[in-house]
Amino acid sequence: MPARFTHALAGLLAITGFIALILGFYFSSQSPTVPAAAPEKKVAATIFPLYDIVRQIAGERVQVRLIVPPGGSPHTYEPTPSDLRAIRRASAVYAIGHGLDDWAASLAAAEPGLTRVVVDENITLLPPTVPFSDGATDEEAADFDPHYFLDDANGRLIAANIAADLSRRFPEDAAYFDARRQEFDAQMEETGRQIRNLLASVKNRHIIAMHDAWYYFSRAYGLTVDGSFEPSAGREPTPQYLAALGAAVKKAGVRTIYSEQQVSSAALESFARDYNLNIAVLDPESGRPGLDSYSALLIYNASVIAQNQ
Repeated sequence: MPARFTHALAGLLAITGFIALILGFYFSSQSPTVPAAAPEKKVAATIFPLYDIVRQIAGERVQVRLIVPPGGSPHTYEPTPSDLRAIRRASAVYAIGHGLDDWAASLAAAEPGLTRVVVDENITLLPPTVPFSDGATDEEAADFDPHYFLDDANGRLIAANIAADLSRRFPEDAAYFDARRQEFDAQMEETGRQIRNLLASVKNRHIIAMHDAWYYFSRAYGLTVDGSFEPSAGREPTPQYLAALGAAVKKAGVRTIYSEQQVSSAALESFARDYNLNIAVLDPESGRPGLDSYSALLIYNASVIAQNQ
């Protein structure tokens, strides 16, 4: 290649490179700066009723993760590594407390920046109810009955506690959370009216249940729990206890014993046969198809009782 051509080509390339450099500086100065990604807004809830309340308050502003899957029981649930992965970078795990989901404390301890928030503030808690003794001592008895969420009035208080906590964590969305809490309050007032209408015609207002989950529900809606098959969740009844429960069945004149969706009713079958009882199924947690809201859960349980008393 002729030397003169080589020098010309080199000069052209140098000029082209210089122009490209100048254009690069120009366009980079005209491009807007890309803002840093905002921190992820994420929280978790232990059981479905609580999860649904949280997501109704959080709306689209905060991601909410459910820990115990629909159909699972918080009494027997054990957190898994996948649970930890699912709540990574969450700032709060909302819990019921009082023995129902105390394993949430270990989740919070294992994840930096995660706080366990028990949602019982301003709620009047009931002590554990023991209608009759089984002659044994329950070393793991909770300080209070944890099933306070099975009452629409308490549901409103839970929602207020969640809205307040979310507002502290994400103050820029505080007005949004409060507006959604007010919408939830109105929904719960209507839910309470529906439940009372369903139960208005029930003549025998005494119930016998699988375990001691229904005292708040009964107190809220004018029912009376005369006993439960399990002295406490997961605890086998003794012969002495079953004899006392049988006497309560006869005295109350009930014709149904209520099992639960999350547990097998096999243990109830012999007792039900002995006392000529039907078995109907309540659901204290749900999240399964058709019962995918807190309101639907409460109404479902009232419907089951109304149909079987």
